[in-house]
Amino acid sequence: MSDDDIAIITYTSLDHDYFTNCLILQGEFLKWFNLDFSAESREELDFLENKQDIWIATTTLAMEVVTWFGRLQENHEVILTDKWWMKLRYYHFGNEMKEVFEGNPDLMRELRQIFKSQKDKMSYYDMFQFIQHKLDIKLENWEEDALEGRLDRLGMAFIEFNEFNEFSIEYGINWGEPLLEGDMEDILDAKLNLSYKDYVVTPDDYFNRSPSMFSSEKAALSRCRKIW
Repeated sequence: MSDDDIAIITYTSLDHDYFTNCLILQGEFLKWFNLDFSAESREELDFLENKQDIWIATTTLAMEVVTWFGRLQENHEVILTDKWWMKLRYYHFGNEMKEVFEGNPDLMRELRQIFKSQKDKMSYYDMFQFIQHKLDIKLENWEEDALEGRLDRLGMAFIEFNEFNEFSIEYGINWGEPLLEGDMEDILDAKLNLSYKDYVVTPDDYFNRSPSMFSSEKAALSRCRKIW
């Protein structure tokens, strides 16, 4: 295996959520060795297409890190922190959005109204349509995927305004509304981080309303612990 081969495999297996810590995703790494490349298949083509996107994303992000690292005069270890990396990761989109809103405040009001019309839970489709056609900001597929993960960290299939407001503040965008404590994402996040030993099972955890089946492993473990 050549040095170039090793570089490609490594670069396309990095965890972008902890990019500056240079962590390798086991699943992405093993795909290189578990896939059968002996004959061209749909699976192989999908794999290569996905890895090409990851390569472009990784090299683009790496250039950003190098550029911003070069501007630091002190405390160079700050690049290893989640806060520094998360702000840099979405800087171009956040900064472009701020400039567009400053040039046309009506767009900011229009976006807020769309959130309100959907009870402050905006669909992915409407969000990215607004970004592309109203804000005129072009995002690559990998940028959309990353932004989707940032604005909907728990995979609820919608974007809460409170989460979007929190994101906007990082880039100097002021919606004139305070951040809410205990929004749905905070509640679910706390629930996910709760140990099954402290978890309290409720009828909402029942699968198909059956008290003997549960919709989550944590609820099932909690009930088993109580029985035994």
